[in-house]
Amino acid sequence: MQRYRGRFVLTVLCVVSAFGRQKPNFTGTWKQVGDSNWVEIDKIEHQDSHLKVVTEARDTIATALPRVSLVRMHGEHEYRTDGDEHAENGNNGRQWWTTAYWQGSALVFQSVVKDGYRVTVTRESWTLSDTGETLTKTRRIVNMDGVTQKTLTFRRQ
Repeated sequence: MQRYRGRFVLTVLCVVSAFGRQKPNFTGTWKQVGDSNWVEIDKIEHQDSHLKVVTEARDTIATALPRVSLVRMHGEHEYRTDGDEHAENGNNGRQWWTTAYWQGSALVFQSVVKDGYRVTVTRESWTLSDTGETLTKTRRIVNMDGVTQKTLTFRRQ
């Protein structure tokens, strides 16, 4: 009887350990680390299955990038991390579908954008370091021009 009780307790502890891991909270202001001419700054509000991201891009060399490229990087986006697909239609005919879901401790965003005949598929994975001070974003973009992948590193401010 004692042997079964010990196995039961061990089983319960394993289950609690597996399901008890908390998902990372990305709330904070994050500044991109790197040697590029522009720096991306994300202000993230993360609460349960709601995520709001405000992105700014700052040109570190005033004339290095044209204004148009910087404007596209600015913006405010809201996501539900419930794994459901959310669809939207723009006024100009653009359509997009976005899904945000957890894959272990990584938060994954998948989006498909259809703009006329042009289709772009993006997959971005966010992971936090063990200390919670470094955010790594791995972004893969697939479109008619091919496949590009980039890894960006951010430090908590």
